[in-house]
Amino acid sequence: MKRILVADSSIYTKSVLRKLLTKTHFRIIAEADDGKQAVSKYVQSKPDFVLMDISLPKQNGFEALRQILKLDSNANIIMFSTLFEPFLHSDLIKLGAKDFLSKPDFTGLIASLHNIEQKQHS
Repeated sequence: MKRILVADSSIYTKSVLRKLLTKTHFRIIAEADDGKQAVSKYVQSKPDFVLMDISLPKQNGFEALRQILKLDSNANIIMFSTLFEPFLHSDLIKLGAKDFLSKPDFTGLIASLHNIEQKQHS
């Protein structure tokens, strides 16, 4: 079973992700409402994956991404946002995110998680 930390201020998004992951080998083991919480919960829970919104209160997703990667350069972080800017995907990948998905359409999430897993085992 792969363990996931979800960082998003939206209760709805967290609920959607829980339902989406129910019949998979991925389990949400921790949740954060803001960027600062995301970093501290990453340290506490040591998840296999982080699913994180860009627009987080207290500390945005970009800064939380940087901080988590300073702590663990191998962290598997998938970022998401309702914003669609062409540069976002490439900028986030350059910063160290493994993928970027549009919110609330998470149809590619399971495939993205599996792709990251496969890359680690090859």
